[in-house]
Amino acid sequence: MISNYINLIELYIKEIKMKIANDLGYGYLKITLDGERVKFPSVVAYMRQEDILDPIEFSSKKEENAYMNDLLNHIQVSITSPAIKNTGRIEVGNAAIADQLNLTHFDVFDYSGKSESDLSLIITLSTIAAKAVKDAYNNGEEVFGETLKVETPMVTALPISEGKRDNAKDRYKQRYLKGTHTVTFTAFANPITVNIKFKKIGVAYEGETAQLSIRNADDKLKNAIWKDFQENYPELATKVTIDELISYPNVLGIDIGAGTTDLVVILNGRGVPTISDSINMGFNNVLAKAVRELKHKRLNYSSPTELQEFLSKKQYSFFEEEKHATVLETIKEELIPFQNNLISGISMVMQDAGSEIGLVFVYGGGSITLKEISSFRAELSEKLKSYNQGKELPIIWVDPEFAPYLNRNGLEEVAEAFG
Repeated sequence: MISNYINLIELYIKEIKMKIANDLGYGYLKITLDGERVKFPSVVAYMRQEDILDPIEFSSKKEENAYMNDLLNHIQVSITSPAIKNTGRIEVGNAAIADQLNLTHFDVFDYSGKSESDLSLIITLSTIAAKAVKDAYNNGEEVFGETLKVETPMVTALPISEGKRDNAKDRYKQRYLKGTHTVTFTAFANPITVNIKFKKIGVAYEGETAQLSIRNADDKLKNAIWKDFQENYPELATKVTIDELISYPNVLGIDIGAGTTDLVVILNGRGVPTISDSINMGFNNVLAKAVRELKHKRLNYSSPTELQEFLSKKQYSFFEEEKHATVLETIKEELIPFQNNLISGISMVMQDAGSEIGLVFVYGGGSITLKEISSFRAELSEKLKSYNQGKELPIIWVDPEFAPYLNRNGLEEVAEAFG
């Protein structure tokens, strides 16, 4: 009798299945949930009692619809999971930024990595749950005060050096696979609960998934790659085709992220993790040091995230021009030791790779500013001559439209095959 009652309750729990490609970066989450691409800063805010407002009320159905369709930008939750410590009430991503709460972000100076951080699961679980609620609401289901159930596979990635050490990939998988993760949306008078259970987890190496995306490039990405190649190597461009470039079997990929820079060696068309490596610093290390230095110049940015948001502006007002110039000057100063570390790390990997590497790709969110305001391309080109008979080794700098998203796009391809 009791078991029949439990089964009856289960019938009223809405079940949702998803396909997830999760590129969780130190700077930004770029995740694809059943074809919907989502991006926001990898930050959370732990809410104090004084930060918690009365439950949200809607003055009309139209207002409710707008809020629920934008739920991924209004994530306020609590999470109960066997894999993480009790969170209390938190805001995630754009919600935390919009409410101007104290932000917690990945510590890019910490060597423990993403696989051990609770932030990885908090951001991932809350985003999956928000997508589930949004879709259920749009399907006409009653969600307020209800429980939804998500059962899903997921593919994600770790930096190369982290993934190779101490069985980190398997331990990271197990954090997701053990038990059920419960996410409760706490901003409503009738909270919404989402129970998430992962069927299986795939963990790739960052950078390798980006190279997969390049190898299977669509026409827009091909055109961008070809444009950079033609502009920098016009003579070589008369001897090869774009398809030969993207399918070249022996390449080095330099994936400059927020917290790490992954150096991906592809030989004979296959990734070689034993040679590939990571440099445990990325562009957010530069930004974090710039934030500290800018305070001495009486410019108060609270975090690398805030400084990155300022840098990402497409236009600056008259009142911001002087501030922007000071920020760029400071970042240029902090880029010098960063570039030197990158060159040293790349040199070590090239030495291990032998003389087979014939082409280099540079991408990742951190590559954009490096291309715009640093001498890194020229210095890298000069260093690579040491491994190519003193001759120039072609470097392709992926266009900013695509550079931050190659890992996500590659993970989407893996997710399709993953099931």
